[in-house]
Amino acid sequence: EIRRILWPLPVPLLQDILCRIVSDRHYKRLSDLMDNSGKIALGGERNASDRFIAPTILTEVKGTDPAMQDEIFGPILPIVNVDNAYEAISFINSRSKPLTMYLFTADKRVQDVIVEQTTSGSVSINEVIMHYAVESLPFGGVGHSGMGCYHGKYSFDTFTHQRSALIKDFNPLLESLASSRYPPYSDQKISFIQMMMKKRRGISVPYGAQLMSFLLGVAATWAFLHIRGRTSSR
Repeated sequence: EIRRILWPLPVPLLQDILCRIVSDRHYKRLSDLMDNSGKIALGGERNASDRFIAPTILTEVKGTDPAMQDEIFGPILPIVNVDNAYEAISFINSRSKPLTMYLFTADKRVQDVIVEQTTSGSVSINEVIMHYAVESLPFGGVGHSGMGCYHGKYSFDTFTHQRSALIKDFNPLLESLASSRYPPYSDQKISFIQMMMKKRRGISVPYGAQLMSFLLGVAATWAFLHIRGRTSSR
């Protein structure tokens, strides 16, 4: 029944509509994964002469099985059993960061906890592939699965080099301040350099922008009334 739902077409028809594995080497690689990882629950049909492999589901797969060591790049879906969402999170976080994570659940709490406690290049919930077609969403990996992303503006950010340029003139005051960089060094010079290199944060004022706008408005009103009063007195 499961086979009928997933693949309603018989294998001979699948052979007519599905593509083939790109080379003999990759066909052998995928065949070895199927033979040495878990057990074949669905699919598994193969034809070495034309490099055909039917869509295959593997069950009872362990994290140490060959099918779980690298990207598969083939019609094979290994299934690793877990008891709950937290065990799934632990399994995901124990491995290299994936390019994409597909999550299937209607439980919003499970969606939130898995998205918040894992890292991946992208996440697609109750859907596959379609996030790649959304131009406004950046697509790319993280860590082991790649760096940077593309689509729209994100392509420019990734493939454009932000070139830094610092230009110093020969102002005598600046030269005097910078002289502490040169030997001979003293405690006074080192203290001065440490003070200059210390990271400083700006003064945080609650509603600072609004307060500044209000004060500028008051100043502009005062200036306008002052000028008008002087004009009227003439």
